[in-house]
Amino acid sequence: MEMSELEAEIKTMSEFMPILVYESGMYFGELALLNKKPRAGTIVTLTDCFFAVIDALSYERLLKKEAAA
Repeated sequence: MEMSELEAEIKTMSEFMPILVYESGMYFGELALLNKKPRAGTIVTLTDCFFAVIDALSYERLLKKEAAA
């Protein structure tokens, strides 16, 4: 990565406005799966994180009932 690219990324980080701080075990992106549309938000991590990524079919089977509650 060139220095100019890195500087541009750092400058744009200040444009994000936090609306929620996720804690361990929380999830995001479910509305995109339910509505079959792209996600409407951007997630920026403050520390190193591990993510589980699931496809729409897996979501339907595992989490849809919980999200609807």
